[in-house]
Amino acid sequence: HHLTTEQKREALAAMRRWLRPDGELHVLDFGPQGNAFLALLSRGVGWLDGATRLRDNWEGRLPHFMREAGFARADFVPEVVGQVATLPEPRPHWVFVSDLLLRRAALVDTDSGEFLGMLSSNVGPIAPLVDPASGAIYLPETYYSRGSRGTRTDLLTVYDPKTLAPTGEVVIPPKRADVVHGAGMAALLGDGRFAAVFNLTPATSVSVIDTRERRFAGEIEAAGCGLVYAAGDRRVAMLCADGTLLLITLDERGAEAGRLRSEVFFDPEKDPLIEKPARRGSSLFFVSFEGFVHEVDLSGESPRFAAPWSLFNAGEREAGW
Repeated sequence: HHLTTEQKREALAAMRRWLRPDGELHVLDFGPQGNAFLALLSRGVGWLDGATRLRDNWEGRLPHFMREAGFARADFVPEVVGQVATLPEPRPHWVFVSDLLLRRAALVDTDSGEFLGMLSSNVGPIAPLVDPASGAIYLPETYYSRGSRGTRTDLLTVYDPKTLAPTGEVVIPPKRADVVHGAGMAALLGDGRFAAVFNLTPATSVSVIDTRERRFAGEIEAAGCGLVYAAGDRRVAMLCADGTLLLITLDERGAEAGRLRSEVFFDPEKDPLIEKPARRGSSLFFVSFEGFVHEVDLSGESPRFAAPWSLFNAGEREAGW
């Protein structure tokens, strides 16, 4: 709509020349206005951009210009606003992709590459938790009353898995860790009953939320340990600064029922672990800075640690990999 009539014709003709024989051109622009409000709004745009240039759009001439340029078919499809789409049943390769710049988590089908929808959020890590049983989506969030300042409110927000619309929230202590990568910042425990949110003020603790009753169950102190990983239906695992693992067991109300500190299984000074483990069943696989894999089996009452194994052979290590 910024172009004159002649420029529109020239641009469409050039686009037709550049397209391959079976190519398509999709144009998103103003068209005939379907109601008085949109007509009034478009006249305001015309005052800014020039009514003469916009008249082709208002009068629906763009499809004619496209056919004139040699396109086999030119359809005018008006956009219908104010509708809410419904997602189909989830597929195995749907993933949420965190976008800190746009403050959202985008839902993407990695098989088709299709953008399915998004959860809008605010500051801090944006890492949705999905309950595989119910499909419910939980997102720890932080908001400030004046955008980036003012009174802080932390929440666990509940989203509908079909529409991605918020359906509820639980206010939690305004302490959740604001770390860019988002790994280990929150965890949904095995059966989905409780969610754990890692706090850093810089004192470390865990906020526990009962997702069924939608209530804050309590805060558990965890000095010297950080990040949270699901370790069963009622257990949370945390990495500790001395190279150990902390296991916190919850009761049926979400309060601490017990804790266990493991033996040292890595050297945080010489070869610390990367905080983003891969999970297989009840085992977590942490990779160290030097490329050694540490398997932590959380299926028993106490964690079991397999002997670390290297991602590289001796020759690759000698070559500096």
